[in-house]
Amino acid sequence: MAAGLTQTEMAAGAISESFYSKVERGVHNIDADTLVEVLKANHINPVQFFSRTLDGPMQESPYKKSILNTGFMVKK
Repeated sequence: MAAGLTQTEMAAGAISESFYSKVERGVHNIDADTLVEVLKANHINPVQFFSRTLDGPMQESPYKKSILNTGFMVKK
């Protein structure tokens, strides 16, 4: 919703609309590779996507700074 896209547009042919809908509802989980594929298909920067995730619930965590300063990068 924040991207202003429908489920069909977000699925972007990377996954089925049905599967995407189930992921949104918490019925199915999505693996990291597939999520990154969906993000890239929608021109959403995966790094920015995950940094927003870190800035959310972990905002008050004492571990946030150490996690962000590790320099950990995931490569496919």
